[in-house]
Amino acid sequence: MRGNKLFLKLIFLLAFFSVTKQLEAQATFPENGVADPRHGQYAFTNATIVKDAATILSNATLVIKDGK
Repeated sequence: MRGNKLFLKLIFLLAFFSVTKQLEAQATFPENGVADPRHGQYAFTNATIVKDAATILSNATLVIKDGK
C-alpha cells in the first residue's frame, strides 16, 4: 500500500513538472525587439531621382518622413 502511494506521488510530480516546463516554454507574444521611438525626417538633397523610364529628376530633394 505504501509503495502504491509513493508511486502515485512520483507520477503526479513528474506530470506536474512536465506541464509547468511546457507552459514556461510557450511564448505569449512575439518578441520583435525594442521599438524605435525616433520619428524622424530625412532629406536627400541634390539627388537624381528616376521616377520611371521617361522621367528623371536631376538635383532634386527627396524627403522621407516616418519611413514613408
